[in-house]
Amino acid sequence: MASTQNIEVVTFVTPETYIYSIPPLKSNRGHRASEWDAENPLWKGRLTVLEVENPDTKELHCELVLDDSETGELFAKAPYSSEGRGVEPVVDSSRFFAIRVVDGDKHAVLGLGFPDRNVAFEFNIALQNFRKHTSIKEEDESKKPKKDFSLKEGEKIHLNISSLSPSQQKEPEPSETNASIPNLPPPPSASSHSKSNSRSDPFDDDFGDFVG
Repeated sequence: MASTQNIEVVTFVTPETYIYSIPPLKSNRGHRASEWDAENPLWKGRLTVLEVENPDTKELHCELVLDDSETGELFAKAPYSSEGRGVEPVVDSSRFFAIRVVDGDKHAVLGLGFPDRNVAFEFNIALQNFRKHTSIKEEDESKKPKKDFSLKEGEKIHLNISSLSPSQQKEPEPSETNASIPNLPPPPSASSHSKSNSRSDPFDDDFGDFVG
């Protein structure tokens, strides 16, 4: 059975963007574009931001797609989470970002740059809108009434204890029925009962006081 195709919505696209090989982050002070070789990008091409929804689970995620604007050849993809992971702005410029591209089990942090601040601003807006969309969907899910499986007043549960038909049911074997019933001696006669004061009854026990 073929799986349901995801629904993809383009929220941002620009034909010109730059990718840089950047040094690893050495401290929590953040990435700095001034430390990159901005004049020599590793790659340049089109950037598309997609919001992708699974129609079955209604789960929504976002990814950045980098491909050749003329041939469509894919360069890399970078997932972006609703918590903001996957894309990080640099601390010294509004046109550059650090992104985490993923290819199967492989991943790398690369630099992303735009030639114009306005385009970078629109890119930022697309990411903000995705975070808003996911928060709205989560809020809508939390407002859905939960199913109540408790019994209401007057309701009863009917259980079918035996699933066998009358023809399938059978009486227990006689040997099984009589096995648990011992052969008891006949009740004592009146004459023997009168002698109980002179000798003890071998069947007498602590429960004798409760016999009427």
